[in-house]
Amino acid sequence: MAHQQQDSHEHHHHHHDHGDHGDHEHGHGEPATHDDWLKYWEQGEDDWEHSIVDQFLIKYLDRLTAGNKRATILVPLCGTSVDIKWLCEQGYKVVGVELAEAAAKLFFTKYKLEYKVTTADNGLTVYEGFNGNLKYVVGDFFVFNKDMYGTFDCLWDLNSFDPINKDDKQRYVDHCHSLLKPNGPILLGSYIFDDHYCGPMPVTLDTIQSLYGNKFTVEHLELTDITMVMRDTIKDVEWKPNKIEETVFIMTRKN
Repeated sequence: MAHQQQDSHEHHHHHHDHGDHGDHEHGHGEPATHDDWLKYWEQGEDDWEHSIVDQFLIKYLDRLTAGNKRATILVPLCGTSVDIKWLCEQGYKVVGVELAEAAAKLFFTKYKLEYKVTTADNGLTVYEGFNGNLKYVVGDFFVFNKDMYGTFDCLWDLNSFDPINKDDKQRYVDHCHSLLKPNGPILLGSYIFDDHYCGPMPVTLDTIQSLYGNKFTVEHLELTDITMVMRDTIKDVEWKPNKIEETVFIMTRKN
């Protein structure tokens, strides 16, 4: 089930599968299969050019890193997100995890970054860039664990939580918790298109509190209209939402 869960997440992460768009209108996405996801990336497409660093990552970076300029940052299900490149440019040590190896190749090609490929002890393929400060791990997020690189200072989650199957949400939250140091924060951003949430559950304070509240202190930072910033970055002409908002939370690990 882990693959099923992760794929369901990732397809929505980029909002690019034409079959999903009808589901967006109802606020519920259908899980994509493992094969769909790998096939998508193997086509070398990236319908939604994440060319803009998330404005709330920039705004709340000090909260996320607690002012530690050498923080280690985990980015689950990262795709070709420009955020991980930007974080490395700021001097942080970043680990991204992504199921599709084609996405890893596309990431390094797209940003013209040098990389070397290694194999971790657990068999996962790792693309290393930024002189080793970026480790882009290819594999199932649930297979990735603290045996690889220890625990992290913090975690950046942009649209990684939302579309995970309801039955796997708590498992995802607990897995993120297991990868963080004591008091380590998660900064979570989630897009809302034309007043519809992307995943099977609305990403509201109630939802976040119920899933994260046992192990994290939850704070809702803001819900902001980002239409002007983001709409032009969607290359998919068949699907252009009129309104895009981002809701942002910070969760701090208890103990």
